[in-house]
Amino acid sequence: MTSLDQYKRTLAGMLLPNGMNLNQELVKQGWRWWYRRYAPGETVLERLENEVREAKNGLWVDPQPAPQWVLRKVRVLTR
Repeated sequence: MTSLDQYKRTLAGMLLPNGMNLNQELVKQGWRWWYRRYAPGETVLERLENEVREAKNGLWVDPQPAPQWVLRKVRVLTR
């Protein structure tokens, strides 16, 4: 599954040789955010993120983790 974002960059899922979906696995383990804005109907990633949030693993160990898109805006504003 591939598509383009608003800047014409390729958006794609990545399957590993063992058939594992890398995007899903990173969200499942709590090491990646699911960016709802670009995947609003993605129920698998939504479920995986909800599960890992409840388990407080990965990024969710922090009680108030900040997503990278928020951190980028803060850096731009503080320059």
